Amino acid sequence: RTRVLERLSAEVLPRASRGDAQAASQAVDMVALCLAGLESCSWAERQRPLVYLLSSPGIGDVLCHSSLPLAKECLNRLIGLFPAVPANKGCDPVLDERVEEQPRRWWLVANMASILEQFLMASGDGGGKTLSLWLGWICWAKDHILGAHASGGSPAGRIGGAAPQPSPLQRLHTSGFVRALVMAVDKDDPE
Repeated sequence: RTRVLERLSAEVLPRASRGDAQAASQAVDMVALCLAGLESCSWAERQRPLVYLLSSPGIGDVLCHSSLPLAKECLNRLIGLFPAVPANKGCDPVLDERVEEQPRRWWLVANMASILEQFLMASGDGGGKTLSLWLGWICWAKDHILGAHASGGSPAGRIGGAAPQPSPLQRLHTSGFVRALVMAVDKDDPE
């Protein structure tokens, strides 16, 4: 079940997330099927498949922008599936894989930031523990981007010969994102 997710996240979901409404609907359906499989995994078995799923190019925006009720259900299920941040380096090879000319670590931060900003913080559905867990994962993924940059890689890159894409790290450092995050955390924990 996890090998299928690896291929799906690299080859099928990226195409579906860039398509029309029907393709986006199919992407949401595929995510729902992936989540059903992940729900049957133990907490430890979920880390790597979640990294594969959430490093599918554009999947965060597809789920957040879809008007389908299944998309919101997928977001709620996804949030409930998150285990602790990986303590070992078992996901490092996954993060180094390239999908659409970017390393998966780049897509992971971009998708997690989208879901955090457009769903968790916007809906107020995320409690303090949920926000803390997602921020932990974003920091973990961000550290992998910064580590790659320090070793000669680039946190931003070119996709299909186009102009350089902005790094997802830039989004995390905007004043609007930080302000919304502080407001979401203050609402859940006034201390």
